Amino acid sequence: MAIRDKMRANAGSLLSPGEVVQAVISAKAPDDSLVWVLSSSLGRGAQNRVIIVTDKRIVVCSSGLYRSARIKEVLREVPRGTKIGPAEGTAKVFPRAYRTRSLGEWLYIYPRFWPDVATADAAIDGSAPGG
Repeated sequence: MAIRDKMRANAGSLLSPGEVVQAVISAKAPDDSLVWVLSSSLGRGAQNRVIIVTDKRIVVCSSGLYRSARIKEVLREVPRGTKIGPAEGTAKVFPRAYRTRSLGEWLYIYPRFWPDVATADAAIDGSAPGG
């Protein structure tokens, strides 16, 4: 099963009746402390996030340290009108990752999920992704 399918399946319990998932996005949220700086070279120090974009809201969830599809808890809900992207450019902390703060904390989204960001943002105004 692909990671997006796993994230969608795990998000099912968080949905209200009739709520439709429009996109699921995996992201990293670095810890701002010195511990993160020291442990980042060991592959730790950043928390995985699952972003669930529905037709009614955006839900940001914490995920497992090593398994990014698992949802541990809901951290916050963001109004559906919030744009996540455009996903482009690079970040210094996670090379090749798009950095955004639009969902309440610094999040780093890898290029693999940029099309999902475009889909989520396009659904706000009803346009097709990428145009």
